[in-house]
Amino acid sequence: MQSDMNKLKKSIFNTTEEHIIERILILKQLIEENRASPIDYHDLAIHYFFLKNYDKCIKTIEILLKKYPDYIDLNRTIKLKIIALIYHKKYEQASQEILQRLKIDPQDIILLSCLAYCYEKQNQFQKAINIHRKILNIEPDRAASLNNYAYLITLYGNPEQLKDAEIYIKRALKKQPNNPAYLDTYAVYLNKIGQKELAKQVIIKALKLDPENIDIIMHLKEIIKKT
Repeated sequence: MQSDMNKLKKSIFNTTEEHIIERILILKQLIEENRASPIDYHDLAIHYFFLKNYDKCIKTIEILLKKYPDYIDLNRTIKLKIIALIYHKKYEQASQEILQRLKIDPQDIILLSCLAYCYEKQNQFQKAINIHRKILNIEPDRAASLNNYAYLITLYGNPEQLKDAEIYIKRALKKQPNNPAYLDTYAVYLNKIGQKELAKQVIIKALKLDPENIDIIMHLKEIIKKT
C-alpha cells in the first residue's frame, strides 16, 4: 500500500503553491460572501489537500457534508476525506469512515486498499492480510495487492502462508519487474527463507531504483547485519 500512497502523492502535487494559495483565497471569499456552491467547498478541500493542510481539508469536507448532504459528488468527497485522514495519521477514524462506505459498495477496491493500509499502520496485520485477500478475490491481477499480500504474509502470516508469498510477489514482479517496492518485498521474502545473498542482490537493485526509500534502506541494513 505504501507504493500506492506515494504514487498518489506524486500525482497530486502538479501545481505551484502560489496558485494553490491564490485559489484558496478566492474560494474563502466566496464562502464569506455566501456565494459558494457545494462544488466550491469541494474545491477548497482539494486545495487544502494540495497544501498538505489535512486538518482544514477534513473540516471543510465536514462542513460541505453538513450543508449539502445530497451533494452529487458525495462519493469522491468522502474518499478525499478518508485519504486526508490517512495522511493525517488518523487511522482509526479513517477505518470507521471506510467501513461505513463499504456498506454501500463492499467491492470498492480503493476503499479496501485504504482499509488494509490503516490496519497495517495500526499493527492489525491479520486484518490487513484478510483485506488484501479479498481484493485479490475481486481483482486477481492487481499488482499492488499481490505485493502487499506477499509482504504481509512473509512477515506476519502463519508458516503455511509463507510458501505462497513467493508465488504472489513473483506475479507482481512479472507485471512490474523494476518496481522497487516489489523488489523490496521479494528481498524480504528471500531473507526470511534464508537466501541472504540473493536477498542482498535484489534489495540493492531496489535501492538503486529508489535510493531515498526508508523502508528499503532499513531492510538492506537487516539483510547485511544478518549476513
